[in-house]
Amino acid sequence: ISSACTLSVESSRVDQFASPGIIGTILSAAMMLKYSFDMEKESAAIEAAVEAALNDGLRTPDCMSEGMSLLGCKEMGDAIIEHLKNQK
Repeated sequence: ISSACTLSVESSRVDQFASPGIIGTILSAAMMLKYSFDMEKESAAIEAAVEAALNDGLRTPDCMSEGMSLLGCKEMGDAIIEHLKNQK
């Protein structure tokens, strides 16, 4: 997931806010699993993990609003992965 971030040429470090569409990318992968591979359970798990992260008040720059916690793409991806790991 963190590979969606782009390398900043000037600072030679991963720019955490370079790819604000990380949530869309993850949900696109969930749709691929559901519609292309008939993996509805796995797709639903990803969708639930994204929803849980958003319910925690976590946001990327493209969907930031007052009172929420701003994360870069790597941190948002990590938060979604943690929610996936904690599902029963």
